[in-house]
Amino acid sequence: IYRTTLSGLQLNLRELGPWTCHMRWLVWVMASVGTTYVFFFHERYKLMELICYTVMGVFPALVILSMPDREGLCELLVGGACYCLGMVFFKSDGLVPFAHAIWHLFVAMGAGVHYYAIYRYLYTPAANQMKTSR
Repeated sequence: IYRTTLSGLQLNLRELGPWTCHMRWLVWVMASVGTTYVFFFHERYKLMELICYTVMGVFPALVILSMPDREGLCELLVGGACYCLGMVFFKSDGLVPFAHAIWHLFVAMGAGVHYYAIYRYLYTPAANQMKTSR
């Protein structure tokens, strides 16, 4: 476990196993390929886009398989499920009224659950922080 202090809080960066280093580079490669694809073929191959978005969203979760400590796994899965359910509305744009706005709500919910998991399981109050009353 690695620790660093951020303005009165300690950030515990967990050891996530051997997949973590490789996954970091894979995510950057997928993001670069996706950016290039959007630049040249924006919305030309809709099914391929959906598959790529799904793979890019789910594939990094494979790090879970090598995690020694599985605390916060429920929150990660709930946040991922929000993103995946939101994709249904993203692809239903034009068929379902306000589908794009509903998609944004699912993305916000997924991000909120993930931020909660980060706060709950990675940030802890600093032990040597001086208490002051106001």
